[in-house]
Amino acid sequence: MNLLLDATIKVSVILVCGLAAAAAAKRKSAAVRHSILSAGVMCAIAAPVAGFVVPSWHLGVGRSPFTTTTRAEPAMPPATQLSDGSLTAVRSPSNDRPNDMMRRLVGPVWLTGAVANLLMLLVGLGRLAWLAARSEDVRAPAWTLAAEEVSIEYGLVRPVRLLQSDHPTLLVTWGVRQPKVILPRSASTWPDDRIRVVLCHELAHVRRRDWLPQMTAELLRSIHWFNPLVWIACRRLRDESEHACDDVVLGAGIEGSAYAAELLDLARAAAKHGTTWSPALAIARPSTLEGRIRAMLNVSVNRNPLSRSTAVFVALASLAVTVPVTGFATSAAPTATVSATKLSVAPPIKVVRRSVLDRRGPEMTGSQLDPTVGVVAGTTLAQVAFASFAGTIVDPSGGLLPGVTLSLVNGETRAKQEVRSDRRGHFEFVGLPAGSYALEASLPGFATLRQGVTFSPGQIAEQSLTMQIGSIQETLIVSERDSYPPDYGTQTLAVRKREPGGTPTCSAPVEGGIGGNIKAPLRVNNVRPVYPPAARDAKIEGTVDLEGRIDTSGFVTDVRVLRASQADLAAAATEAVKEWRFDATLLNCIPIETMIGVTVKFQLSGTFQVR
Repeated sequence: MNLLLDATIKVSVILVCGLAAAAAAKRKSAAVRHSILSAGVMCAIAAPVAGFVVPSWHLGVGRSPFTTTTRAEPAMPPATQLSDGSLTAVRSPSNDRPNDMMRRLVGPVWLTGAVANLLMLLVGLGRLAWLAARSEDVRAPAWTLAAEEVSIEYGLVRPVRLLQSDHPTLLVTWGVRQPKVILPRSASTWPDDRIRVVLCHELAHVRRRDWLPQMTAELLRSIHWFNPLVWIACRRLRDESEHACDDVVLGAGIEGSAYAAELLDLARAAAKHGTTWSPALAIARPSTLEGRIRAMLNVSVNRNPLSRSTAVFVALASLAVTVPVTGFATSAAPTATVSATKLSVAPPIKVVRRSVLDRRGPEMTGSQLDPTVGVVAGTTLAQVAFASFAGTIVDPSGGLLPGVTLSLVNGETRAKQEVRSDRRGHFEFVGLPAGSYALEASLPGFATLRQGVTFSPGQIAEQSLTMQIGSIQETLIVSERDSYPPDYGTQTLAVRKREPGGTPTCSAPVEGGIGGNIKAPLRVNNVRPVYPPAARDAKIEGTVDLEGRIDTSGFVTDVRVLRASQADLAAAATEAVKEWRFDATLLNCIPIETMIGVTVKFQLSGTFQVR
């Protein structure tokens, strides 16, 4: 239900901005207003999908719209102490039951309406295709010559297909790549003036590409059928499309009075035979005819076409509104209700100790906090409807790690929260909607910690995290003309702290003390790989990737080949690396083992081949 609520809010905000901008542009031309509404509709239908890639921000909604309270009191009184000394929350299941039922009904009701509206849209499009298949191409010279003349005036390069159906009044234009104009049965008897009026109007739709935004609006209305703002935007979009085409017709040299007379005749014929619903754009809809005639007879109306600069401005302004809106996500926190006369025990909420989340207060003892229910006295259910996650992050020796960057990414909404551990290695995430998250912790000198975590509503989770020391990565190049003393390649291992003189800080480990003090190992005995004579004579180059372990004595052990382009090169690199010696890697002044990765590149000058 939260996804539907998020999408509804995003669509509504974007459409309100679009409708307001169109209203503010009432002195502009209909083409400008239509472009504003088209951009709003396009952004509205794309906003829910774009929300998965746009950085998210949240607004907690403290009260669900489906929840009511029985008294003007706090949502939950202090927790009740049971006979065993534990604490529990209280709520009224009788009031929650109707709310839960309503929440369960929202999805099926929305889906039923969306499917029904989509089916209606598909039926309308299918009917147009069926009519087009049963219609005949118009070959009368009066129509073909007029269509060619208007197409040249409008600069149309796409051929427009003129079709004549058996319907007495249907006159619509539809299609993008292959636009079609369906004419009524009586079109063959129309005078030349009406033919030119009709073609100027219908081909104006083709020139302006009105079909795409109109179908986008119909799709948006089918999905958000319950939202009145969507219906208003769709109607305004269709109306402005007709007004903009009227302006194009008048700009083509047709008198307003003559144009209005032709529209009235077409509207009378349509009313006589009944109005036929169609998703396509129709020239004479009785519901909008009065306003259109009033506009076309008003000489002070702005009829300028949409300029390129205005179109670019409208697009950029729409994006400026849409991008922050798409990142918005609500997190509805349903508020529990409390009966005035009878209290019952809430279902258990699996949590852990609360002390980390409220360090300023006294430490909670076992008698104050039930390990299964875990709701602290004075805490309302609205406050624990969101999950929280806290803990301590340490190094392998148990030393506290300050300054660690931790992030949680919601697996459903992709919303991200990021915190840093404090000087005591503590971290805390609050206001987490229930769901699955990807946890990541990073600190220079340590391997990035990644794991998945899942939170239930109201859960107060606590976990101690341990970060492992990062590995050493070395790269060296061996050529056929190596000279001694050789270079030592490149070595990378980030070091957490150094004294002003450059020497790593070394402090004896203290229980509960600050850790993360790394002294990187330095190579004290170097053996340079020797280019194998056979590979050198055969002009063979290649790269060897090795992995090993530096033990607490500084010896390289467990060397294995990860990748090698040639066996002789791998043997030469492995033999040399096994002879390397290091001083010990120190973590808080204690020798530890460290993983090492070595890349050896054997390179020749001149012609060579790689195997």
